[in-house]
Amino acid sequence: MISHQAQILKERNAKLRKELALKNRELEIEASLERVRSRSMAMHKSDELLEVIKVIAEQLTHLGLAFDNVSFGINDQADDFKFWVAMAGQPEPLFIHVPYIDNPAPHRVKEAQKNGTKFFADILRTEENRQWTQHFIDFSDIKLLAADVKNYILNCEGYARSTFILNNINLYVGNYRAIPYSEVDNNIFKRFSQVFEQAYTRFLDLQKAETQTREAQIEAALERVRAKTMAMHKSEQLAETAKVFFEQFHLLGKIPDRMSIG
Repeated sequence: MISHQAQILKERNAKLRKELALKNRELEIEASLERVRSRSMAMHKSDELLEVIKVIAEQLTHLGLAFDNVSFGINDQADDFKFWVAMAGQPEPLFIHVPYIDNPAPHRVKEAQKNGTKFFADILRTEENRQWTQHFIDFSDIKLLAADVKNYILNCEGYARSTFILNNINLYVGNYRAIPYSEVDNNIFKRFSQVFEQAYTRFLDLQKAETQTREAQIEAALERVRAKTMAMHKSEQLAETAKVFFEQFHLLGKIPDRMSIG
């Protein structure tokens, strides 16, 4: 028989091992979040957001979280559904823009946004999932997935997802085994959604700066054409103006094979 003192020691060691495992898990999670933060801060162009999404999917996999796809939806409450998705069978994340459909998948998100709900978990049953999945296959490059992958996601038992609604973006994590995520898993997903919110803010800033730069380039090109136009003193100089016009298209990265003025 184990003495009382030995039993106490055994329980204490078990408690210490549990605490150590929790601390190690926390360090592992924080390291994964830091990799996402680092990739976010390294963005110099708005289209690099896809790389951040790819890193998030990789880190969630590294943490042993089972999912078939992770999606980030633009939280503008518009009728259409716009989101980026990283999924099994697709090497790179995709941007998907589909029209609204009367299906629980988008409907429950709209209701949550309307009611101010920040998190919910639900399950799409077989027919609900088939209708929604077929809808975004029809309207996106997911139609190019291998036939066996499409068949799997269209005919699975259902789709379990966890949805996190933030100020600018929504995070959806789901699996086609229709197995709900635990509270522990959802807490990890929530932390990743908050880090991605920061990445999305940087994306918006970069996008705004790129738009302003592009507008400045276009205006500069137009001004060169205006200057050449105002410098004309003879009608036959129109050909030189047309040449400048053509050159500006090249400078803006729009290269026509031929341009005619009639």
